[in-house]
Amino acid sequence: MGESVTRKGEPLSNFAIAVSKDQAKTQAQGVAVLGSPTRQRIIKLLEKYNDRRLCVYEIAEVLEISYGAISYHLSQLRHARLVHAERYKMYLYYQLDTQSLATHREAARTI
Repeated sequence: MGESVTRKGEPLSNFAIAVSKDQAKTQAQGVAVLGSPTRQRIIKLLEKYNDRRLCVYEIAEVLEISYGAISYHLSQLRHARLVHAERYKMYLYYQLDTQSLATHREAARTI
C-alpha cells in the first residue's frame, strides 16, 4: 500500500505541526482558565497588589462577588498553578504566580 497523499498529490508526510496532542490539550486548558471574566478580574486584582497576599473575603468584597464564587474561581486558578495559597490561622491567603501567568499569556498568544 502506498503513502497517503493530498488531493493535489503531495505526500501527507510533508505536513507536520510542532505541537503534540498532549501539548495542545495542556495549552487549551491553560487558555480556558483565562477565559472567565471573573478569573480575569481576580488575576488583575492580585497582579495589582502582588506585594500582598489577599484572602477570599477581601477579594470577594473588592470584586463584589460572593465568597463561594470567588472560592470556586480561586480553586480553578490554583489548579492551573496561577495562584499560590498560604494558610494563616483559619484563612487562606492568595498570591499570583507572575511567572506562571506570563507562561499562560504566552501560550494564549501563540494559538
